[in-house]
Amino acid sequence: MKEIDKRIIGDIFKFIKLEQEMPKLTKKEELMPYNSPTLIITGEKDIFFPANRLNKVAREIISNLTEVKTIDMGHFPSEEHLIEINNEIREFLNAHY
Repeated sequence: MKEIDKRIIGDIFKFIKLEQEMPKLTKKEELMPYNSPTLIITGEKDIFFPANRLNKVAREIISNLTEVKTIDMGHFPSEEHLIEINNEIREFLNAHY
């Protein structure tokens, strides 16, 4: 983990009150009727939401999971990764909406 990421995470826990139930966990039953094309972008090195685990669970609960993109990044994307993410979203929206 990069030093800046450690500092950001430390500041979050030091200065921000995290609500125990925030955000609300979505249940599989809530997602079953959802059928719009869906894109998930994951970070290969994300320590909070590991790509391999997220991809597996997402495929089990999102019936119309159209695309999963895994980018070589952690939880906090760099400016270059944000450009890549924006391009992926733009391509997805152009293809499906």
